[in-house]
Amino acid sequence: MYLNVVAFDLDGTIAQNDQVNTQTWVKLAEAKEKGFKLMLVTGRCFDDLKAIGPFEEYCKAIVAENGALVYFPDNETLVMPFGQLANEVKDQLIASGIPLEIGKAIVATRVPHDKTVLEVLGKTNFAAIAEYNKGAIMVLPHGATKGSGLLFALNELGLSAHTMVSIGDAENDRSLFEQSELAVAVQNATEDIKKMSDLTLDAPNGTGVNAFLNQLINHKIPVHTPRTKQRIQIGHRLDQEEIFMSPLRLLNGNLCITGDSRSGKSWIAGLIIEKLLEQEYQVCVIDPEGDYYGINAFPHAIVMGRNDPKLPEVPDLLTLFEYSTTSIVLDMSSKPLNFQMEYVEELLHGLFSLKESRGKPQLVIMDEAHYFCGPENGAVKELIMKHMSHGGIALITFNPNLMDANVLEQVDHWLITKLQGSQQYDAIRPYLPAFNNDEMREKLGHLPVGKAYMYCKNSDDTLHHQAEIIDFSHTRRIVRHIRHLNKYLRAPVQRSKQFYFHVPEGYDGAVTAANLWEFGRRLREVPLDTILFHIERMDFRRWAAEVLHDIELANRIQKITRRQLKGENLRHELVATVDLRFEELQKMV
Repeated sequence: MYLNVVAFDLDGTIAQNDQVNTQTWVKLAEAKEKGFKLMLVTGRCFDDLKAIGPFEEYCKAIVAENGALVYFPDNETLVMPFGQLANEVKDQLIASGIPLEIGKAIVATRVPHDKTVLEVLGKTNFAAIAEYNKGAIMVLPHGATKGSGLLFALNELGLSAHTMVSIGDAENDRSLFEQSELAVAVQNATEDIKKMSDLTLDAPNGTGVNAFLNQLINHKIPVHTPRTKQRIQIGHRLDQEEIFMSPLRLLNGNLCITGDSRSGKSWIAGLIIEKLLEQEYQVCVIDPEGDYYGINAFPHAIVMGRNDPKLPEVPDLLTLFEYSTTSIVLDMSSKPLNFQMEYVEELLHGLFSLKESRGKPQLVIMDEAHYFCGPENGAVKELIMKHMSHGGIALITFNPNLMDANVLEQVDHWLITKLQGSQQYDAIRPYLPAFNNDEMREKLGHLPVGKAYMYCKNSDDTLHHQAEIIDFSHTRRIVRHIRHLNKYLRAPVQRSKQFYFHVPEGYDGAVTAANLWEFGRRLREVPLDTILFHIERMDFRRWAAEVLHDIELANRIQKITRRQLKGENLRHELVATVDLRFEELQKMV
């Protein structure tokens, strides 16, 4: 279960008339036993809670006094993260004679005495804030809300709001819901709170909470409608209607993106990563071939490895994941495959424990997944399957036929770009109900770049449809997608794909270019007749497009040929164009 934190309100949610029923205590104990971290979040004064029940025996944190006070039972630490109520406010309210409940960090009264409260706040230049809740009015230090107090508690405990369910019923639960991955309103909640929630329970108070906790304990999330902020747009239907995915749904299951080479797999994977980063999810990208370097453009994302002599030590990586919100791309493109295998095995061991205890990172993306998930991959494959049993894994591959069938069976969401190979099609067909016919094989074989077949099984929210073709070509990406940059800037391409210059007999200079840097050098050196020979045959443009996969460079070369330049002017323009493109790409790398 991806969700591992449950934050719940007290009055009107798990309690009625200062009573928590026996069955609710039983369910809280079961949830704790199953590994859920429980948080009580209440407007009540801290000193009043002991009379209601032993919350400290169940909860990792108690957020009381509407977020102004946080108690950590494990080390008996009491913190007021926003300070105490300003003395001038407190003193004037006491002097006013209205009935007050005085806490450690706040004071509270009830309507109609709110008029006096507002007068005092005006006289003190609003040295405090007021919040209403079901007829009560609480006077709080600036910054204190249920949501902000809870975030403080989560940060202190090394937990993430992205793995949190919240349950509430009234006005002061708004900030609680705003911080939650899944916001749940009890049946007796106010209409405003129900509208803010992802899910309204079928029963009130503790009865509804008990049934919901029972579902969580059994790894089930009820059918719900995610709030707008809990959605990521990944494309459009063919009728131009927008298609959204719920991050909760995505991260609670496993995703596979597959299709032919250069069909858009890495692009749509990068799109999903960007959308998650925009909403401050934490991801780990295992990148064997250097496709995701551009992700470091995000403020809380870094790329490690690449041309460094060694990758970071796994314990150091795990510490960074645990104590920050940083997302990490592990670029292993300069490392041999046997090293990658050993490193990924050690990393997956550590990540499993971290996800179990902290819910971090929320998603592990494995590009070129067939390297790690084959029937012969043993320990690494078994670790991947162990991760997949809890969700939060994304696999990207152009060779699903090289992957173990037990891995493919655990995939919940599929995105399939153009797929022509019969072996690849046959490998995924058993897991996709619509694939048992020749018509679908034909459709996939002719999908244009920018379109994909989307399938989500066992949908538990109202956003997801069983199967459809989506168009992701017009969905905005922040980071430009550049495939294998380091492979053609300086690293050599395969000998059979290198550019061979047609030179006159007796020429004693170099005659091949294995990357973009060498290509620029050779253009300076080879005879002008050689350049004219290749220009007339459009060889330069073809090599840029088909070998380097750089359509931008190919188009620029084509423009030069149309200008009908003569002599050394032609050489000069070609060299300048290639040099400029090299500099542009090098900055991105």
